[in-house]
Amino acid sequence: MYLDVFIESFSLLAERLVYMIDDRESNKVLQRVVEKTFKCNNLFTPQMQYESLRAIAEQYLDKHALKEWTFKYKDFIIESEQEVLVVMAGNLPLVGFHDLLTVLASGKRAVVKMSSSDNVLLPFIAQILVDIDTYWQNRIKFVEKLPVDPAVVIATGSDSTAHFFENLYPKARKLVRGSKSSIAVLKGSESEMDISLLSRDMFLYFGMGCRSVSSLLVPEGTDIGSLAQRLGTGSKILSGSQSYSNSYRYQKALSLMNGECVVDGGLFLIKINSAFPPPMSVVSVVEYKGKEGIDDFLLKNQDKIQCVVNHEYKDGFISFGNSQLPALEEYADGVNSLAFLLKIINFA
Repeated sequence: MYLDVFIESFSLLAERLVYMIDDRESNKVLQRVVEKTFKCNNLFTPQMQYESLRAIAEQYLDKHALKEWTFKYKDFIIESEQEVLVVMAGNLPLVGFHDLLTVLASGKRAVVKMSSSDNVLLPFIAQILVDIDTYWQNRIKFVEKLPVDPAVVIATGSDSTAHFFENLYPKARKLVRGSKSSIAVLKGSESEMDISLLSRDMFLYFGMGCRSVSSLLVPEGTDIGSLAQRLGTGSKILSGSQSYSNSYRYQKALSLMNGECVVDGGLFLIKINSAFPPPMSVVSVVEYKGKEGIDDFLLKNQDKIQCVVNHEYKDGFISFGNSQLPALEEYADGVNSLAFLLKIINFA
């Protein structure tokens, strides 16, 4: 049965990935892949890559999680020769892995167009999967150029990218995502542990992900200098990338030239009421007065928000430290991509 093979293969993939990560000091194969990835894109530091690999193994590929995720669809999942084009973004290491996993979970074949910013890690993982079971050799195909007329497309990128694919493939069934970012709501009573966990939500992957917290809603009268100092203790993860350092220096110089009031956190800048989402290395702080102030911001920016930390939003709650650890059913933009592929309307 297709679903049994899928769950068994990917749970074994998780085991191998965790073993390689835990043994990375002596595992030269993984070391070389990580080093090559970093040379291609210095925003993908070794630490960021290992964080992404472990999150995928533990959040997406756990056997129990895979079984729970697919159970309600088991009557719809069958092996299919239909191909699905997956166009991946390149803002985070392996950011498109969930889309690939979803296509294969649906029983369809995946045709993958990777970003030039992230084209090393995924083929490496795909080869491990093939080593586990050669069945997957013909279920995943990597392409350099976009196909002419795909029937089904899942594409992620910037807002302009989303517009491009809408026009490029007018006849295809499409799930196209643009750029989004995330926020956290502070109440003013956060512990040092809360702030430490929040710093991971903000600074992991240099704040480049749609689930990265780039803006903070804080109570009116908050001491921004003190907040920057507290966040600074968790910002060491921001070191190690020349591209990030260049962005930080550029944004700092630009703010000085424009006479803007900023708080320097050492490796990041805090700006009051910066545009949402702010540029890389900048954290926007927006003061609110009462629940109405929070609700107004969320309503005004709802089309740009991926998730909200520490505040009930769209029937969900994400606690500090968990924005970068989505579960299998926490779909980008809230659109159930597995139901989309299986054409199950009531699950979408």
